[in-house]
Amino acid sequence: MAKITFIFFLSIFFIGELHSKNPKDEFTLISKTLVWDSGKHCAFTDMVEWKGTIYLCFREGSKHVPLKVTDYGAIRILSSSDGINWKEFEYIEDSVNDLRDPKLFVTPSGQLMLLCGYSKLINGKLKLQGTLYSFLTHDNYFLDLKPIIDNVEHTSWLWNMAWSDDCGYGIAYKGGYKAVLLKTTNGINWNVVTDFDLNGSVTEAALQIVNKEMKVVLRRDKMETLIGESIYPYLTWSWESIYTRLESPCILPINKKQSLLAGRCIYNNSRETSVFIINKDNSLKRIFTLDVIKKGDSAYPGIVKLKNTSDFLVSYYTGDYGKASIYVARIRKR
Repeated sequence: MAKITFIFFLSIFFIGELHSKNPKDEFTLISKTLVWDSGKHCAFTDMVEWKGTIYLCFREGSKHVPLKVTDYGAIRILSSSDGINWKEFEYIEDSVNDLRDPKLFVTPSGQLMLLCGYSKLINGKLKLQGTLYSFLTHDNYFLDLKPIIDNVEHTSWLWNMAWSDDCGYGIAYKGGYKAVLLKTTNGINWNVVTDFDLNGSVTEAALQIVNKEMKVVLRRDKMETLIGESIYPYLTWSWESIYTRLESPCILPINKKQSLLAGRCIYNNSRETSVFIINKDNSLKRIFTLDVIKKGDSAYPGIVKLKNTSDFLVSYYTGDYGKASIYVARIRKR
């Protein structure tokens, strides 16, 4: 079990500041573009840059949560050379499983890797089955999805991960159990590093690793989000409770002191797809609210930096539980 230190603090950011205009001399919102609207319910995005091409993945299904096998979701991947013009790249489906929340990564060996959760209807209820992986072949298609191999004692979902040198790390979770930090060298075989004895129902986690320092933004259902920090070998952790509920977190370092953080904020019964700057001391500054929705679902962003520019792309989805579409925002660091 990880040694955990909790640091609870009063946020210095008041609600008024959170909804202020974009801070000067930092970022400009260039555009928000609808990039995919063909499916009934398109959601849960991610992006990565690989060999000069941007890849955008998301779940495409009949419903947010399937009620029958024919509602099961598949994974659609789009590609773009400029972040403006998008084309279909691949469509991955599984006739016996609902595929959810795909994530894309570039491995230390330079391969393009895919992770996603998978579930199936059992006695009318959707039950988590675990996490699937795949790699892009030299012929430019993804291999058949296969379950990752781990030594977690129960079925869990490895929702996201991050690579550092030759190792990858991710936090796996399942309701009613402790979240666990896993480690891999190949993206296939995963071993438990430690577990986390935290209050609340721990779910989605975004990770970044810079100079062997790991930062984790951790969602807790119906509770404030936690930010955790640790240094290699990631056995001792300190945690801070931030000011609000930030769901579906995504984080990308800008430099040694700052990162972009995006996700869904729950605020006054609305769901806001927001982008923040998070500093090394974990102070936050909201720079954009890309979408606000009262009923339905939204966010699950991906973030990627465009090479040789000061521009970033943020993917997200928005819509109701019957129809949702995929958008990409372009922001520029001044």
